[in-house]
Amino acid sequence: MMIPSLRAWICAVLLLCMLPAAAQQHRSAAAVAALEANIDRAGGNTHAYEFAPLHDTKPPKGFKPFYISHYGRHGSRSDWSGPYYRELIRILEEAGRIGILTPEGDSLLAETRLVNDAHAGMDGRLSQRGVREHAQLAERMYRRYPEVFRKGSTHVRSISSIGQRCLISMAAFTTRLDECAGGRLDFYWDNGETFQYVVSNDASKETRQKSQRLIDSLDRSFIQDSVQIKERLFTNPVEARKLIPDIFVFE
Repeated sequence: MMIPSLRAWICAVLLLCMLPAAAQQHRSAAAVAALEANIDRAGGNTHAYEFAPLHDTKPPKGFKPFYISHYGRHGSRSDWSGPYYRELIRILEEAGRIGILTPEGDSLLAETRLVNDAHAGMDGRLSQRGVREHAQLAERMYRRYPEVFRKGSTHVRSISSIGQRCLISMAAFTTRLDECAGGRLDFYWDNGETFQYVVSNDASKETRQKSQRLIDSLDRSFIQDSVQIKERLFTNPVEARKLIPDIFVFE
């Protein structure tokens, strides 16, 4: 799973505090129930894929599957936020040194150290969980559409973008697919810059700029004042403000 950065962790803390109010304001009982069942779902894009039961729509009479075109994203990976982890550790350690760290802050420090050690400078690299996810996807595909992979239908063309996490994801997927088929599939593997603009939907500069403005506005809308967070992590929010002048600036 993509390990949340400090900013994502802050948003998750606030979301926990806001759930009752959100349920009352938006009256989305289904959404609240889903979050109560698994709070990790609040992570949005950082939440690992869930293999929920699927029910296929029956094909029209006289039709049967004969071909599959699968477009997959990479599996769970590490975050891009190595500097954030180190800066958070520095702040919490300094707070502990001057004696203003709450038990919750001390717990966060211990967990952040573990995350930072596991991260090991591997920004954006596919995790072993990501490998397992793609193996599970391949197995599910094989079991849902056995007709496509029966004897005689053995050719599989696999193309990946050039990212490490995408290449390893493709390897995990095709390896498991071949295992399910008894090792009789014939694969054509490829990747490279030529395919990058086909399999990777790189947004235009204008689109990225517009989307970033929207992301920034939503990012900051969760936190009008950092007092609530600092009260949970520090026994003296005034002194804590000296350690974190701007909760959004850590680099």
